[in-house]
Amino acid sequence: MNPPAISIGREHDACGVGFIAARDRVASFRMTRLAVDCLRRLDHRGAKAADGTGDGAGLLTQIPHKLIARELRVRGREIDPDRVGVVMCFLPPDDAAASRSLVGEALEAEGIRLLMWRSVPIDPSVLGEHALEVLPLIEQAIVTSDDSGADFDRALFLARKRIERGANPGFSVPSASSRTVVYKGLFTASRIADFYWDLRDPDFETAFAVFHQRFSTNTFPSWDNAQPFRVLAHNGEINTIQANRSWMEARERGATPGVWGERLPDVFPFLQPELSDSASLDNVFELLLQSGRSLPHVKEMLIPAAWENVTDLSPELEAFYGYHAFLTEPWDGPAAIAACDGVSLLAGMDRNGLRPARWTVTPDVLIVASEAGVCPEEESRATSTGQLGPGELIFFDGVTGEIGQSREVKERLAEAMPYADWVDTEALHIRAPFDPLNDDRFDAGALTRLFGYTAEERRLILSPMAQGATPTGSMGDDTGLAVLAERPRRLTRYFHQMFAQVTNPPMDPIREKLVMSLRIQLGRRGPILEESPSQAHLIELASPILSDAELEAIVRSGDRRFFSHWIAATWPRAEGPAGMRSRLDEICAEAADAVRLGASILVLSDRETSADDAPVPILLVVGAVHHHLIDQGVRGEVSLVVVSGEPRDSHDIAALIGFGASAVNPYLAIDQVIDLARSGMIEVDPVTAQEN
Repeated sequence: MNPPAISIGREHDACGVGFIAARDRVASFRMTRLAVDCLRRLDHRGAKAADGTGDGAGLLTQIPHKLIARELRVRGREIDPDRVGVVMCFLPPDDAAASRSLVGEALEAEGIRLLMWRSVPIDPSVLGEHALEVLPLIEQAIVTSDDSGADFDRALFLARKRIERGANPGFSVPSASSRTVVYKGLFTASRIADFYWDLRDPDFETAFAVFHQRFSTNTFPSWDNAQPFRVLAHNGEINTIQANRSWMEARERGATPGVWGERLPDVFPFLQPELSDSASLDNVFELLLQSGRSLPHVKEMLIPAAWENVTDLSPELEAFYGYHAFLTEPWDGPAAIAACDGVSLLAGMDRNGLRPARWTVTPDVLIVASEAGVCPEEESRATSTGQLGPGELIFFDGVTGEIGQSREVKERLAEAMPYADWVDTEALHIRAPFDPLNDDRFDAGALTRLFGYTAEERRLILSPMAQGATPTGSMGDDTGLAVLAERPRRLTRYFHQMFAQVTNPPMDPIREKLVMSLRIQLGRRGPILEESPSQAHLIELASPILSDAELEAIVRSGDRRFFSHWIAATWPRAEGPAGMRSRLDEICAEAADAVRLGASILVLSDRETSADDAPVPILLVVGAVHHHLIDQGVRGEVSLVVVSGEPRDSHDIAALIGFGASAVNPYLAIDQVIDLARSGMIEVDPVTAQEN
């Protein structure tokens, strides 16, 4: 009989996630049963279709060595458990033989021996109609190797990468490890042990489990998108996913070997295509773990706590976060995560902490879950309890059995390397004031007409901002879609409908300064798979909005490693639209050539606009150059700085940054607020107006 689902009110708006770990690290069937019960009690956190098909649920556990050894003995084999691995496979029913052959070839190429194929016993009758229609063949490749531990897992990682590069649609590998295995699928949490008979087998023993019940929002449910993935499970959405994926692709092209040596090309691609946001985060988590970083290190690198405006943060920890901001941007929005590196486990929150994660320590187990009440028989024996706050984590050391709280774990990370020395000696900080005059500017009146500035924008948008207020209007925006407009609209207006499909409230870096940051770095990015002082050699800006003085300081820094190249984003007006397309190709080619010749900062400018030369829409230029440099494998070596008269509101700036710009000098908007101040239309001085 299934235990009752514990429901808190009518909260059904987020995935259920957590882990349970035996404090003595001894595998047992009791822990398997407790893990199944924890997951069942999160059933209310999931969604399901009318036919009963669930959004997805699953468990990540230790390999059940006792069960696997029993199966091997039937075939006359006795293998050291430390040298046994399991490759969990979802095989397409109409292509199973070819898929098995692909797996065998990939394993052989990595020096891994295939011992047997094992059909995982299941009960399809518990599935909904759709889940049954798309049900894959679920089989396990039981393997062995002369290696063990991390070396064995790294070989399995490379084998899986080889499999993924050659796999046909419908084939996926939920896990490939010498330590863990994933059981998941398109059912609800309450049916996992009804579907997977292994989870009811007394020989299925584990010392820990990560559990997850999915509530799908931005990706259609599928067998491979169910969680946990190979390392983690989480209950939010990655709000920054398009940029995160784009930047990882750029870093892939500029990666250096690190622990992989000559095998680095075999690690590509870093991200599997056409997977969910959660799966992409898992790809990066796994890559960094396999490349030598620890579980807490990866979490604080990819999902950092708020740090820039935290007054009681130690200098060492501030330097740790500052250094890693040079390596990668945050994957923002995953809320709570539960992760496992095969030995240890971690639960953590993102900097906003908008969804709960509660922990319970008993004499026998550590439980972390998205709510209390998932394991009553253990929680009733609690010796201590708590809830993770924004940016916090709890860490279970699978080697020592110690439970590490957030502060102590982070302090150890901060002390591992001299991050403060690296940041202090390598980074160049630029902060220059706005110009009170700008009297040498060319004809601003003609430019405002060319870039489409209106009296309404000056009065309703620029004037409030120049006075330090937020422009306000009616609820929502009833302006028609740009693509249907009869009059020309600037290119950023075609992207107003792009938004994060989550329940998180809108935030801004002024009211939410504790968790938001405008800090920007410029220059050649260091490789993400390694750690060295040179990776901190970047220009750091307090904001992506540049004054003229800051722009001048950047392009004339005097540091040869910050060599900049200025590209005019204009085209001869007489050549018409065809001329603009041709010029765009020329800009992309010039940008790539400049990077190869040593430029680490590219300035894309329409200041060169004249009666004969028209500006190319600056968002088009940024997007084209960004992706061309990715295609050329040099995007990580350069930052894009925009100098344009076109952007004049927060959406314009956000779109430019989203498409690849690091900083923007909106020179015409700056001129406009100076004019508003000088003319007396606003009651602030010109410098204050620009700062606002």
